Amino acid sequence: MSGTIHPKVLNFPIGKIEYLEVLVTPEKLPGGLIRTTADLGRLVAGRRKAQGLTQAELAGLGQTGSRFIGELERGKGTVQCDKVLHVLNLLGLDVLIVERGG
Repeated sequence: MSGTIHPKVLNFPIGKIEYLEVLVTPEKLPGGLIRTTADLGRLVAGRRKAQGLTQAELAGLGQTGSRFIGELERGKGTVQCDKVLHVLNLLGLDVLIVERGG
């Protein structure tokens, strides 16, 4: 497997019988493709800085410690998933998991 990402059409329910089709390609992923905790950490750090927040400010908003934010941004693999999702939410980010194209 070469690591190539193939476009994928995703269907999101927007009503009882209506679906929104979205073509997902790496170029259309604003945060980039996240495959490692280091990738996620870079995304979080970049988004935090773009919003003009310090690690301490983000930690205060998320009711976590600055140490947690630092570990998350450095890509530590053992950070708590629920806290990560909370921080992503605060930064206006959502998680979308898709199957890799074949």
